[in-house]
Amino acid sequence: MNRWNRPRPSNPTAAHLRGVLQRLGVAISVDERESTSELLHALDRALEQQAEELRSVKSSLAVTQAAVERAPTALIVVGADGQIQSMSASAASLLAGGASAVLPRPVLDSVVSRVKSTRETWSDVIEVFGPPSRTLTLIANPLTGNGGQDDHHPEGCPVVVLVEDTTEVRRAELARRDLVTNISHELRTPVGAVALLAETLSTESDPDTMRHLASRLELEAERLTATLQDVLSLSRLEASGPADRSDVDLSELVRICCAKLRSSAQMVGIELRVERLEEHLIIHADRSLIIRAIDNLLENAVKYSDKGEPVLVEAFAVQCMEGGFANLVIKDRGIGIPMRERQRIFERFYRVDRARGRDTGGSGLGLAIVRHVAVSHDGHVDVESLEGVGSTFTLRIPLTPASGHGEPHFSGTTSALSGTPSATPPHHDDLP
Repeated sequence: MNRWNRPRPSNPTAAHLRGVLQRLGVAISVDERESTSELLHALDRALEQQAEELRSVKSSLAVTQAAVERAPTALIVVGADGQIQSMSASAASLLAGGASAVLPRPVLDSVVSRVKSTRETWSDVIEVFGPPSRTLTLIANPLTGNGGQDDHHPEGCPVVVLVEDTTEVRRAELARRDLVTNISHELRTPVGAVALLAETLSTESDPDTMRHLASRLELEAERLTATLQDVLSLSRLEASGPADRSDVDLSELVRICCAKLRSSAQMVGIELRVERLEEHLIIHADRSLIIRAIDNLLENAVKYSDKGEPVLVEAFAVQCMEGGFANLVIKDRGIGIPMRERQRIFERFYRVDRARGRDTGGSGLGLAIVRHVAVSHDGHVDVESLEGVGSTFTLRIPLTPASGHGEPHFSGTTSALSGTPSATPPHHDDLP
């Protein structure tokens, strides 16, 4: 064999480069005489293509991760080992707080465990009693999209859990239910009474009986009118807010409302007592709406107080971080409000004691109107209560700068529940 027919010595570097290119999925020629330099150029091009594909995948993953983190519906991905692999920001807020979390971790673990064992989608609505109480809708799906490989995983399969806070939806449903229950009763009762009284009156000839029936007819008509006015007032307030604002003196409005209600309160054995009334509590407000809110709070206190017990009224200025406020405090020693009901008493058409409500009347809109009046005037309304002891409602409205209460003035108030004494204020029992 001469030197021209002798086999060419093999190049181990080139052979190795060919193997790398094949593993990268690059088609190479059968010409094994390609130089190492040519193979390196081919490898460089293949690596650049792989890097570009990797950058594209990373960009897509970043977009997906951002979408998950900012999703309004909480999303949680739990791995096969039970550890959370990814979650949205809203999900993190639901799980934050340990034992006091909105979505306790044991609840999540229970859902994930059930889905792993059944390999089926699971959904349910759960009530978390807080406080505050929440309604959560959970949907959990097993991730078994790897050709069935996860079905035989010793620890189960990954699970994706969607959590939606449907508290407001639930409250809206309850409000609609209460609307049907309360309004149907409040309208049906006076309408039926009006029809019956009118029919009886048409066949009656005795003047005294006729006058009695006419007075009853007028009373039922007033009750029907009051219910309709409450519905219209709340609808108007929710739609447009206060219509005509001006500087008004809250202390003057408290005098007017107390004078208007004092006689009717005395008729049912309730003493309406003004304990403290600071002058010149000037607020920029819709006069008619503030009067409506005060009336509702006073009527509510009288309605649910026991006979012989007083209703105490205070109005004074306070200074806090947000500025100066006029506080109206109305305290009763009535039946009180259960803890579980306090979150709902300011909802539309809601009443704590429905049996008592049938005796006292009312649409269940009074406190809802008070809340909307407070919020629409940049204020708020609070309640403190104990069952069998009584309730204290505080309506707080911002003072105008020209009210004369610009200096810090931290007022101690007497709590109807704690019995803590306040600074001794002047009494106004001689108010009209």
